[in-house]
Amino acid sequence: MNEAHPASSVIVVRDAADGIEVFMLKRSGRAAFMPTAYVFPGGRVDSVDRSPSARMRVFGDPKPNDPAFLYCAARETFEEAGILLASTSIEPAAIAAARTAMLAGTKNFEETLDVLDTKIDAQSLVYFSRWITPTAITVRRFDTRFFVARMPEGQAAEADAIETSDGVWIRPADALAANGEEFTLVFPTIKHLTRIAPFRTVEALIGFARTKSVVPVTPDVLDDGVFALPRGMEEAW
Repeated sequence: MNEAHPASSVIVVRDAADGIEVFMLKRSGRAAFMPTAYVFPGGRVDSVDRSPSARMRVFGDPKPNDPAFLYCAARETFEEAGILLASTSIEPAAIAAARTAMLAGTKNFEETLDVLDTKIDAQSLVYFSRWITPTAITVRRFDTRFFVARMPEGQAAEADAIETSDGVWIRPADALAANGEEFTLVFPTIKHLTRIAPFRTVEALIGFARTKSVVPVTPDVLDDGVFALPRGMEEAW
């Protein structure tokens, strides 16, 4: 049975002169899944994310989600983008050094948090949506929780040059306008960019995310292979 693997993704946003910007990563051309597409940081929930020791490193109330989704979200965002959603303020140089060590394989994420004497801040990850790959897709199905997070002050975002080859801060509307051969977007990314584009400030977007209901989305697959939202779901999810 082709079950959907649990996964997490994080829409990291910051305030800018012309409205909010979102950090997007270009997946490596060698990637087996969505090569060269621009995406939000994220990945599948692994056994390490479900461990008791991982749960101990999530500070605050993770509800309505299993803490494994928050831990995964924070881990993937740090690995891929260098952004640490921590419960304490940490010097950017220390964060950069810790990430370098982790990418080199000398420390895992739990050990990195211990070295930095911090935990994941559950309140910094605001649950936004849940998207499930249709059963018509026979490989790499995901059940993904998307979160919105404010870019921590003083930190820098940078692609890991392993799973991703480039990182860019961009206005959602500009990302949508750039969608094409050189800036490829997949259906869930397009829909999330469209949903957040009207918000002018991070505060407004996060305020909306904290109060909106989350209705799981499973896109329809049309006869020509194109994805579409089910009827009535455009503004409901």
